[in-house]
Amino acid sequence: MKAKTKKNLVIYGSFFGILLAMIAAMFAAVWGARPSWKKGLAAEIQGVLEKSGGDVRVGRFVELDSMISTSSALYELDGKDAGGRLALVVRVPSLVGPVPAVFTCARDGSGVSFEGYVGDFGRTVPVLSSRISRGIMNYWISLVPRIVSRAKIPAEGDL
Repeated sequence: MKAKTKKNLVIYGSFFGILLAMIAAMFAAVWGARPSWKKGLAAEIQGVLEKSGGDVRVGRFVELDSMISTSSALYELDGKDAGGRLALVVRVPSLVGPVPAVFTCARDGSGVSFEGYVGDFGRTVPVLSSRISRGIMNYWISLVPRIVSRAKIPAEGDL
């Protein structure tokens, strides 16, 4: 092998080795942050549900077998007033940008209701409500049963 070829192999091999190490580190960071992300999102959903009153607590995270899982999360609800319902948080596009909205529904996806927005938007809530039309909300309400149908929901009582 020529010296120039050997030198090029070392340079390109080093470059791709460093690139591969950076990608692996990025995946490890994302994978390691996932439990914290789930816990934080559950706390935010709990805050929205507390505004509506009742004894409802956010329970276990439910895996979604869908491409929408990058923009949404599904949780089981526990508590006296939960009634075996689920809570879905999904990024709803609006004129002011994507807004995380919380919906609740039965385990089969029926009886969908909009609960509110995740986050402390303060004085911008009236603006959000006016910028997200009823048609957009109806669209997302109609999508919730399809999203829930793709979920890997454990049977009630399973751990």
